[in-house]
Amino acid sequence: MNKLEVNSWEILDIIKDNAEKFYGQAGDLDNGDALAVFCRIADDYFELFYSDIVANYITHFDNEREMRGIMKKRFKELGGELPEDIVLDKSFLPDEEE
Repeated sequence: MNKLEVNSWEILDIIKDNAEKFYGQAGDLDNGDALAVFCRIADDYFELFYSDIVANYITHFDNEREMRGIMKKRFKELGGELPEDIVLDKSFLPDEEE
């Protein structure tokens, strides 16, 4: 996993606009302070982190499994609804239900 801080939401938007697959979005900038978008381009998996308070960043994951682990934590921290296909994946059950 590699993390890169970025100053502009435009960089994050460019990656988001070119994503081949979206895995979900945690948080909300309208009602909260941060938004995390999880997506894939080719064989690369990303978290695009938008924030009004702390630094914005891009996280590049080595594989989908690594991304899903962080994704589960981020949804717990920031809230939001996981997409139905992710909810049906037993690896996304809350820790107490596993």
